[in-house]
Amino acid sequence: MCHPLRQLAPIISGWAVCDRDGLVLPVTADWLHPSGIYIVYAQVSGASTVTADLGVVGSTPFASNIALTAVSASCAGTTYNYSSAVTTASNYSAGSNPALYVDVKASAGATTAHSNQSHVGDVSSDNTAPAAPGSPTATSGGLLSGQITIHWTASSDAGGAGLAGYQLKVFLTGTTIPPPQYPTPVLVGPAATSLLFTLISALSYDFVITASDNAGNNGSSATLTNVRAP
Repeated sequence: MCHPLRQLAPIISGWAVCDRDGLVLPVTADWLHPSGIYIVYAQVSGASTVTADLGVVGSTPFASNIALTAVSASCAGTTYNYSSAVTTASNYSAGSNPALYVDVKASAGATTAHSNQSHVGDVSSDNTAPAAPGSPTATSGGLLSGQITIHWTASSDAGGAGLAGYQLKVFLTGTTIPPPQYPTPVLVGPAATSLLFTLISALSYDFVITASDNAGNNGSSATLTNVRAP
């Protein structure tokens, strides 16, 4: 007697939510707000469609059935194989330290796997931000190379979630204008303590380094100003 093959359930092995700069969301009293923008990421296998609900524990999801597409993308230094477009909290009013939940839903035929069907809060257990990166310095490359390597000492994280990585921003000195070579922040993993920038020779730049942890906390920034590119 033959039996039809049973559809295997998709597997969700990880997920994350980042802001548009690629950092996990900070857990502060007003981090969730109607004008906020978010991107959902997931690591999924065996699925034909992947969606997600995004919301606050105890409330109706402010974004339901967000479509995730099969594209490699990174959030806080980790790469996932599915990600959504930008999503806004358009029907949510800010409250005091709400607990965000994400429910990734991966479907194959009539079978659907959930990452968080009970809508439990996911990011509010560690509210301690990592320390600022220490002692930023710069070294220059060869003459007319435009190369500047920024160095820092690793941030510590007392909250227990573990360091997720660093965001590095570069601006023309004395402004908030990024150079065309680095229009958006550069993201590196938690093991990094230096990063090479290639910029325009004879111009000066300011650098801002921020650490984030795996619970969504962004630490204080370390800055290095008026660094001249060789």
